[in-house]
Amino acid sequence: MVRARGVQRLRDWSGSDRITWNCIECTRISNTKTKPTPQQVKAEVWMSIIHGSQGLIYFCHQFQPRFIEAGLLADEEMAAPWAR
Repeated sequence: MVRARGVQRLRDWSGSDRITWNCIECTRISNTKTKPTPQQVKAEVWMSIIHGSQGLIYFCHQFQPRFIEAGLLADEEMAAPWAR
């Protein structure tokens, strides 16, 4: 639940009248040992919305162990929920 507080803090700092967007990590980015699961991404999205995010950016690039611009779609586990 700590991640959701980040959206709330941003809204508190910038004022609730300003539009707040949140960036959702969908790949391992540079961490070669772990990556978010589809369930974790879904939870991050809902926590963002519940805490006031008015827009979402899905960070879908992977830099390590090799660069994949569309890393989200290259990952079978992450791409499966979107394929429906």
